[in-house]
Formats: sequence, C-alpha cells, structure tokens
Amino acid sequence: MNIDFNVTDFFKLSTKIMAALSLGSGIILFSPDSIIEKMYLDSFRTNYGFTIGIVFITSFTITITIEIFKYFKNKRANKSFLDTAGERLGKLSNYQKVIVYKRYEQDNHTDELPLHVGAV
Repeated sequence: MNIDFNVTDFFKLSTKIMAALSLGSGIILFSPDSIIEKMYLDSFRTNYGFTIGIVFITSFTITITIEIFKYFKNKRANKSFLDTAGERLGKLSNYQKVIVYKRYEQDNHTDELPLHVGAV
C-alpha cells in the first residue's frame, strides 16, 4: 500500500476539518490519564505525543487565523457595501426605485410583486 502525503495538502484542508483535527488532538493531549486509559489510548499518546502536539498547534493556529481573517474580511465588505449604497441606489431606474420604495412602505418590508418582471 502506497500512501503519498504532502504537507501542502494538509494546509489546504477546510476550516471545519482543521477544527475537528484541533479538537480531536486536543482531547487526546489534554484528557486526564484515567479517561485515556479507559479509551486504551495511553500507549498511543506516549508514543505519538509529540506528533499529536504538532498537529494540535498547527491546526489550532490555522483555524484561528482563518476565522480572524474571515471576520475582518466580512467587516470590510459590509463597510464597503454601506459606503456605496447611495451611489448604487442613485443608478437605479425610476421603476426600480418605485419597487424599492413600495417594498419598504409596508411595516414588514414586503410587498406583492410580479415575478416575471426583470426589474424585480
């Protein structure tokens, strides 16, 4: 059996998989000895503890970094969206402006609109 492992493949994993790796390796590393013995993982943790620690630190760091990056990216996108809102509303045709006005005229911000009209 031939298994190829590239380090770059590890860094390309999704955030959810990285979080799962971080959680699983953290549980193995930080659980009390009594629980580890009940799961028969005491020799595994002793033999591969250093590798499990590296996997934990790497996956935890990548997960946190990606989530922080996503947070600030969304904040910047929302700010940009709100900053250009007036310009985008100004570019609408009169018919499109009426549609937006009618929508927000109601208390629940909805209105019955024709589905097969391109402006809607």
